[in-house]
Amino acid sequence: MIYGDYDVDGTTAVVILKTAIELCGGTTDFHVPHRIKRRLRIKDDVIETRRCRWVKVVISVDTGIRAFQAAETALRVV
Repeated sequence: MIYGDYDVDGTTAVVILKTAIELCGGTTDFHVPHRIKRRLRIKDDVIETRRCRWVKVVISVDTGIRAFQAAETALRVV
């Protein structure tokens, strides 16, 4: 899963990385938070909802540099 940001460089990074992964034969999901409702923070609940899916790796682009709690959640559930 690619966890991006809603600004121009964040959404561009999500599209480029998603395209590259798919061109290499992989499959990917992505999440871009709602600009008003979610703000710019990686949320534990987003990662936890993906745990029942096929997600094995979470990649953050343009966000999450200090998301230590989200990283701990990802280690636990992914």
